[in-house]
Amino acid sequence: AALKTHQLRSRVDGILISSKTANSDLPALSTRYWSGANPTPIILLSKVHPLDMKWLASLKEKPILIGENVKSEAGITADPKQPEQWLMHLLDRNMYHILVEGGASILEFFIDNGLADEVHRYTSSLSVLDGVTGPTYKWCDSSNRLGEDRYDRN
Repeated sequence: AALKTHQLRSRVDGILISSKTANSDLPALSTRYWSGANPTPIILLSKVHPLDMKWLASLKEKPILIGENVKSEAGITADPKQPEQWLMHLLDRNMYHILVEGGASILEFFIDNGLADEVHRYTSSLSVLDGVTGPTYKWCDSSNRLGEDRYDRN
């Protein structure tokens, strides 16, 4: 699944995550297991989940931060919970193909509002006993095995 994810990342302009997901997972947001350019990280800021600055400095690409009090010129000042306030600003920065990796409420928002043109779902053969439940999506056209895991997409 990691290899497939990194292949997908190599085809997009940006990867969108929340600061809560950033703090929980500390993702590299890169294509380290696949050749190709790294996408630009796009991070939705939250007052409740301030970013880990050490993690932020470790990113290979300079991120676009979206939040109400963003001071940097690389950022977008907008309410992160109101995509209509910031989606056009991403287009202005040549962010045309964005991979929304999480968290669950961001994924659900994009799916429920018809803003997702593709869904890629990875299902582990292992049971997860705690954590956040992912959004439901019933319209996957193809299903394949990736080792012990399942990969579905529309």
